[in-house]
Amino acid sequence: MTGRKRKDKKKRSESDENFEDSKRINTQHSPRGPGSISQELGEANSVLYQEGINESTSNAFDVLSCVSDSDTNEEGINEGFYGNTIHTSNVQSSVSDVNQFAEPKLPKTMEGKTGQHNMWPTNADIIAMLGKIDLKLKDMDSRLKTLEGLEKKIDNFDKDLKKVWAHMDTVTKDTRDKVDRVENKIDSVGVDIEGARRKILDLEKDNSKLREDMNYVQSQSMRNNLIFGNIPEEPNETPIKCEQLVRDFMSEKLKLPREAVAAMKFKREHRMGHKTQPAEEPPETAARRGTEALFANFHSSATESKFAEVARTSEERRSMLRNNSHRKSRQKRRRLFRRVKEEKQAVKRAWVSYDTLYVDGRPIKDA
Repeated sequence: MTGRKRKDKKKRSESDENFEDSKRINTQHSPRGPGSISQELGEANSVLYQEGINESTSNAFDVLSCVSDSDTNEEGINEGFYGNTIHTSNVQSSVSDVNQFAEPKLPKTMEGKTGQHNMWPTNADIIAMLGKIDLKLKDMDSRLKTLEGLEKKIDNFDKDLKKVWAHMDTVTKDTRDKVDRVENKIDSVGVDIEGARRKILDLEKDNSKLREDMNYVQSQSMRNNLIFGNIPEEPNETPIKCEQLVRDFMSEKLKLPREAVAAMKFKREHRMGHKTQPAEEPPETAARRGTEALFANFHSSATESKFAEVARTSEERRSMLRNNSHRKSRQKRRRLFRRVKEEKQAVKRAWVSYDTLYVDGRPIKDA
């Protein structure tokens, strides 16, 4: 046998041996019996995804199984077990499609005895990878549930916030309406208060004027009155007896002519103070009652003025006779007489007539 024939025979024997080794490595047995890797992955994908990637992954692993059962020539073209020709570029694209669904990448096995690179995972690697995928899917489901709960909470919070906003808007409108009504009432009350203040001022002016008029009327009605003192009171005095006592007092004490006294006319005469029975009075009251004043009202002011002039002639007569004027009129006359002194010091003519001050012939109303 020549040397060339021996070399060809050696090559054929090595080729047969490599074919048997590769066939032995790529044939795996599942727990249920012998089967291909593509079948195992197809069943796992049908359980996890049910549909969608089953067809793509099964096709990819069918291609890989074909590659594992074929020989690789030096030109990069693989011949399958049945003589089919498969390009390496198509196999790489199929492997990249499978890697999209299985992360991290499947581990690479070491070089075989024949020097070929084996890229195929074992059943344990596939099961471990499926477990990791299942854990990640469960984690994603839990996170999605958490996000759904947060979304519900946010929706509920948004609804509650809208309710609160609507309630606050209603309360604000009601409060604004109440404030407007209160402001309107305050304005109307202010107007009413101003009107009441003006009315009060007018009433005060009217009251002051009425008091002045009343004092004037009282003083005018009392200017014809005279009070006689030091006239002893007799038991069981009558108005006629009082008039006789007054006439006797004028003629005897004041030294007036009897003809003039007889010509005088009186409206009324009476004792001043409350009348009591002499038996019921204590001794000191009875002694004081003997000197009670006697009131007399004349018909004309001329007669009263005449007696006033007589009373001013002596101190004794002044203590027996005095005018009966109103208290307010007496206070005003005292004030007016002080004003008369001041006007006379200023070299002016001033006098008082009843309750009116005259300065240089002109009446002073505000005196």
